[in-house]
Amino acid sequence: PVPYMWRGQIYLDNLKKVDLAIADFKKVIDFPNKNDPSQLDARIDLGLAYYRNGQYDDALAIYNEALQHDPNFGKTYQLMALVYSRKNEYQKALDYYAKALQLNPPKDQLIEALINRGSMYTDVLGKYTEALADFKHILELDPGNTDAKMNTGITYYKMAQYDNAINIFNSALLHD
Repeated sequence: PVPYMWRGQIYLDNLKKVDLAIADFKKVIDFPNKNDPSQLDARIDLGLAYYRNGQYDDALAIYNEALQHDPNFGKTYQLMALVYSRKNEYQKALDYYAKALQLNPPKDQLIEALINRGSMYTDVLGKYTEALADFKHILELDPGNTDAKMNTGITYYKMAQYDNAINIFNSALLHD
């Protein structure tokens, strides 16, 4: 399954040939050893390919299969939250972000989940206090995180707290 995984990754991430990536990830899933770690990875990547292809229900179905392989893999919940957000099912997205964060993910996954949830709070739900809390948490973990800084400034802008927004953007300019 390893060559299919790598080739699928290249198709998906580098060549943007999503249909070919989907075909390769499906081949990995069809391999007989269902306990091979590549089975979970293939489902995660296949779900991402479906997501990028706009096949949201297919993405959710394959992520549910991934949860059967490992119900404690926070990245799956985070990706499901992205799909639900794209489907405008925001409460489900928030529930899946909460589950992903509850599983104490590695720092990079934690930051990614907080950025995505905070952006949804700001851009879609208008829950600026919650967004600022997520971005503040990221900046505590990674004070130089540009995405968190920019999103903090945008959130202050949307709150009509222009002085705070300008201060954040000025700070970002001084450190870049």
